[in-house]
Amino acid sequence: MDVAVTEHAQLKHALQEAREYAEAIMQTVREPLVVLDGDLKIISANRSFYEAFEVTPEQTEGQLLYRLGDRQGDIPNLRELLEKILPEKTTFESFQIEHDFPTIGHRIMLLNARQLQSKQGKPLMTLLAIEDITGRKQIEERQAELLQEVENVNHKLNDFAYIVSHELKAPLRGIRTLVEWIATDYADKLDEKGKEQMNLLSDQVVRMHNLIDGILHYSRVEHIRGEQTRVDLNKVVQNVIEMLKPPENVVIEVENELPTVLCEQTRIMQVFQNLLSNAVKYMDKPQGQIKIGCIEENGFWKFSVADNGSGIEEKDFERIFQIFQTLPAHDKLEGTGIGLSLVKKIVETYGGRVWVESEPASGSTFFFTFPRSLSVVKNDT
Repeated sequence: MDVAVTEHAQLKHALQEAREYAEAIMQTVREPLVVLDGDLKIISANRSFYEAFEVTPEQTEGQLLYRLGDRQGDIPNLRELLEKILPEKTTFESFQIEHDFPTIGHRIMLLNARQLQSKQGKPLMTLLAIEDITGRKQIEERQAELLQEVENVNHKLNDFAYIVSHELKAPLRGIRTLVEWIATDYADKLDEKGKEQMNLLSDQVVRMHNLIDGILHYSRVEHIRGEQTRVDLNKVVQNVIEMLKPPENVVIEVENELPTVLCEQTRIMQVFQNLLSNAVKYMDKPQGQIKIGCIEENGFWKFSVADNGSGIEEKDFERIFQIFQTLPAHDKLEGTGIGLSLVKKIVETYGGRVWVESEPASGSTFFFTFPRSLSVVKNDT
């Protein structure tokens, strides 16, 4: 009998020590923690809990948790969650409540709950970790509002770009027509210098027209999406080469078979068209070579367009992808300075990136990546 009493006393002492140890651990946790009994009454809580709800242990111990926020009523959604959901769960479950507390005001709380049950399924104890996410939710709501505002501004800018481009093209067409009339009607009165000036004027009108088109395309990349279809890039590249009609001294070669991807065909065609046209335009060798390749690398298709042209200095690697930036002066090689910036914007819209490796007089290799997840199947597999 004495042995049984001694064992009972030792067990009681061990349980007391375990409870004290658990209480000590609770006090070190920054998040509010509260322990409930089977009737959802508060057994104990840590210091963070009392500070968060601005209550004392005397005010809460033995009280129903779902009455904590309002002495004259309940927190209905919390009571429903605790009484109906928790008894069916034995693992940590997260849920959210929103309530106007009398002392701390309107709050959104995230609760992580773990319930212990008897063998018969009766709730014995519930541990709740409470996180005040009011500030986070407010920030998320504000971010959503700002994103919507940005989207609205982008739509307005897109409409503005379209209207401006339309209005600017009309007088340009008129100027070009007048230049053609003057060149024809006064051909016998214009000397060689005059004819040269008229040709320069016509060329500048064409360049201005291309510049307006480039700005319009650039502004609409992220906002106007065509249908995502299966696009065989082998056919796209061949079509681009046929459109470019490179001079006889420039050979464009596709080194290996290209994949079929899911994208808007017009956009991916613009990427290859700008890269290949630049390679042809800046070719300064008697025999020009342009090679197109593709490999799989780190979950992306890595495309390359390499040439043996004039090359680019390292200090210009970043600048050439900025809008309106061209390397030579406009009077040497005509360009809008939009092509590579358009390539960059399209590639990044699909989740890839673009860069260049080059040395002056030794040619350039432009690389861009396309997510492997957006591809259908590699044509040789």
